[in-house]
Amino acid sequence: MVFAPHFTSALYPENDYQFAGISGSRTSWVNRNPNLWTATLIEHMFDWIKEQTGNTDSTYDFWGHSAGGQFTHRVMCYLPNPRARMVVSSNPSSWTIPTTEGYGEDNHGYPYSLRGTPFDSNFIAAYLARPLVVHIGTADTASSREVDASLSMTPGAVAQGASRYERAHFFYNFAKEAAEKAGLPFNWRIVEVPEVGHSSRRMVQMPVVGAADLLYDDR
Repeated sequence: MVFAPHFTSALYPENDYQFAGISGSRTSWVNRNPNLWTATLIEHMFDWIKEQTGNTDSTYDFWGHSAGGQFTHRVMCYLPNPRARMVVSSNPSSWTIPTTEGYGEDNHGYPYSLRGTPFDSNFIAAYLARPLVVHIGTADTASSREVDASLSMTPGAVAQGASRYERAHFFYNFAKEAAEKAGLPFNWRIVEVPEVGHSSRRMVQMPVVGAADLLYDDR
């Protein structure tokens, strides 16, 4: 079964969708009741679907593209015990880097890293152990809003790389190095989709490396 929840911009502006609604502000950490986190809706929806359909699966798969890719990986970052079997985050404009110390010359913090949040090294260890696929089109290389109006150009995003392609590799390599240095389990992988730009359809449909095959070729 495939379900496609619609997070409208009217009800879920950027802070509540792309940034998963975990903070009271999209630019800094402001404590917010976890019951109000948009991220928690995924687990509630899974329970509701099981109740309505009689499904007995214990896990779900989760995919999102662009803003949805921001949402999916941040759900996996912040939920304490997500029941996801696999999560594919395709072509987001920014990522939440797994560090409490920030990154780049300006030590960028929340929402682009965990600096300035209450989360600690144990939280990062859980994040790195989750089943996340960093999914990036090799032609998603726009580096300005003139070329791609949806590309985030905030300082925290730009410090991850000029384009979505560069940012995906920065995110993955940073996490891999952090896991190796700390001797932590690392269950992420990066998958490139050759010659595909910022296209949700092609990121899903490409044989072997598209999201559909990644999620369901072993089912």
